[in-house]
Amino acid sequence: MLAPNQDEIPYRVNEPKMVGPFSVTDVAPVAVMGMIGIVMNATNYGLMVGGAISLIQIKLGKNFPPGYVQHYLWFQGVFPTMVTKYLPDPIQRRFYQ
Repeated sequence: MLAPNQDEIPYRVNEPKMVGPFSVTDVAPVAVMGMIGIVMNATNYGLMVGGAISLIQIKLGKNFPPGYVQHYLWFQGVFPTMVTKYLPDPIQRRFYQ
C-alpha cells in the first residue's frame, strides 16, 4: 500500500487493454457481430463475419498507420464533406507549379 502522498507510476503507459492473449480491439468485432447474430438467429454467420472483420483490422493495423483507411476513403470521395477554405474537395485535383 502506498503512502497518501505517493502515486503509482504505470509500468507501461501505452499498453493496450487485453482480454486474455488478445487486445480488446481484436475481440470487439467478434463479440459485437456475435451478439447481432444471436439477435438475428444466425450466430455462426455473425461470428464468421466478426472474425473476418477482426482479421482485416489486424492486417491493416500492422501495415498502415492509424487513420489511413479513413483518409483513403475520404480521398476517394466515399466520405463527402462540405468544401471549405481549409478542407478542399478531394475529387477536384489541382496541380500548382
